[in-house]
Amino acid sequence: MNSIPHGLPLGVEERVAKAHYSPPWANTSIIGIAGSSGSGKTSLSHAIIRELNLPWVVILSMDSFYKPLTAEQSAAAFRNEYDFDAPHAMDFDILVEKLRDIKSGQKADIPIYSFAKHARQEKTTTIYSPHVLILEGIFALHDERVLDLLDVKIFAEADADLCLSRRLLRDTRERGRDIEGCIKQWFTFVKPNFHKYVEPQRNVADIIVPRGVENRVAIGMVSDRIHKTLDQKSRLHQLELKRLGKVSEDAPLSNHVQILQHTNQVRGINTILMNPELSREDFIFYFDRLAVMLVEKATETGLHFKAVTVETPVPGRRYRGLRPDGEASAVVILRGGSCLETGLKRVIPDCRTGRVLIQTNFRRGEPELHFYSLAPDISEHGCVLLLDPQMSSGGAALMAVRVLLDHGVREDRIVFVTYMAGKMGLNRLMGVFPEIKVVLSIADTISKMKKTKCSSCDRSLPTTQFPKHPEGSSCEHGRETCRRCWHQWLEAQVNSKSFDQISCAQCSNTLGQGEIRALATPAVYQRYLDSEFKATMSADPDFRWCIAPSCTSGQIHSEGDIFRCVACRHKACSQCNAAWHEGEGCGAYMARVKAQPEEEEASAKALKKMAKLCPGCSRKIEKNGGCDHITCKVCRHEWCWRCLADYNGPAGIRKVGNSAHKGSCEYWRHNPSPDV
Repeated sequence: MNSIPHGLPLGVEERVAKAHYSPPWANTSIIGIAGSSGSGKTSLSHAIIRELNLPWVVILSMDSFYKPLTAEQSAAAFRNEYDFDAPHAMDFDILVEKLRDIKSGQKADIPIYSFAKHARQEKTTTIYSPHVLILEGIFALHDERVLDLLDVKIFAEADADLCLSRRLLRDTRERGRDIEGCIKQWFTFVKPNFHKYVEPQRNVADIIVPRGVENRVAIGMVSDRIHKTLDQKSRLHQLELKRLGKVSEDAPLSNHVQILQHTNQVRGINTILMNPELSREDFIFYFDRLAVMLVEKATETGLHFKAVTVETPVPGRRYRGLRPDGEASAVVILRGGSCLETGLKRVIPDCRTGRVLIQTNFRRGEPELHFYSLAPDISEHGCVLLLDPQMSSGGAALMAVRVLLDHGVREDRIVFVTYMAGKMGLNRLMGVFPEIKVVLSIADTISKMKKTKCSSCDRSLPTTQFPKHPEGSSCEHGRETCRRCWHQWLEAQVNSKSFDQISCAQCSNTLGQGEIRALATPAVYQRYLDSEFKATMSADPDFRWCIAPSCTSGQIHSEGDIFRCVACRHKACSQCNAAWHEGEGCGAYMARVKAQPEEEEASAKALKKMAKLCPGCSRKIEKNGGCDHITCKVCRHEWCWRCLADYNGPAGIRKVGNSAHKGSCEYWRHNPSPDV
């Protein structure tokens, strides 16, 4: 095994210390949903969540941010005489503080308000790592500080009677109120405050959603917006990981990386564990032995001690010793990290252990935080061991350390414990968090790897899959993009850009014909040549393309008003580049062509007004006079021309009279019109 150089040369440590890692939940997108009490804001939020079916979208209700009440205010609240629907009842200062914490990717402790007791509870709930937050409440769009933090502003509209019925059901079922008190509050506070404070928020909304959860179009539109936001965050996170890999690619290992001393025992265990014929029982036995050594080394490295003097029962005799400076705990990165727990319990039997579930998305290759459970006082622990048996790219390790830091753990108190790690992952981790410590048994160097990781798709492939630029290329970088990614990149470039604007996948240099021929597929290269030819010919002022829809030919035309294509024989006017118009000037022809769609549209509207489909046989029937009682000549179905109501049948017009007409029809029983 090749040794890895330790110690950073002058200047490298400063460069690595400047590296920065931004998790996908940093700069959280916040969507605000405001509206009247009972307008369906919460139902709309849950409908959006169901439509997305993703774990990284969280709903935050403004009901949690009511101000604590004094004794007099509390008594008035129990008499239904306190105004909860005015802005002064909301604690906007705390709301803005928590939104700013969430926006920056920090942990936020959200208060819980009890409507049964009309008081804020001592217990809080935690919101952490949402990619998208939905803030819903009657004043979600009221405060200017909140508006500055919102990415999308939505106002939910509903009928006032519907809002009242919803509020009655909610307050009687969930908040322990009686119907009489709810109605009193509605007419005393809710309705006046709606016109005074809530309805003006409609003017600052980006989207106004009538009918709440019934409006599937609006829900789909908001869901699409959130999907695009999440996709953008995913792409930025992948680019961030790739950038970190490039920044720390050539840096030596930090002095904070501690490798187990390769004694005969350690070398022997590593050799046994690499044997593919080793039985499962023996593998577990030897791995647990090595895990004990790793945890012992980690506690020796990360746990600090302070001097203490003990008074002994013997007069005048004192014992000077050491006491751990803080509690040692552990956080297991699931699922693999649990295999190190046996060694952890043997070294620290009563060690408190947390859990973090980070899984790599198999489609995008990026780590995703699905679950975490940490000790409430983990920020006060003297040493936190982070357990993961292997680290290759370092993406999961970066995310796990970020979670600990966001929960108040100091960087110099974190010790990452792993069995095997690659140099790229170690340099990524230490480049972003230079103060943490890493303890491992085996470190693998990139030079030993026979494969190279593509900077675009993050796949590890043989170097033969990485094409190089031809001689004379202006690009001076190495081969970092695989052949498949080159093909996809150039295909997108050729389809969307001019032939002289096609750029390199690794830099901003413009590629020439020789480079595209070497890096693109034959089909894409042929399209590039066609684009180049068309652009070159179009630059000639006498060259014209045939305007026939199915023709792709062109030719030089310098004389005469008639352009005749040599390929399809189509005639066109060379003056206005339109179809040839014999005996008609260009201006008159263009005016006639422009007016033709308007005439056709007017004819279509008139025909649509005069014709309808028979409800019985779906044949088109035209009506140019007579009464509105229609009998189809084909199927003999009788129906009303105005509302398509049936004349026969148990609920037909002949049985029940004009009440069988639809409510919008002028023959309906309440409309002042005679029978048909």
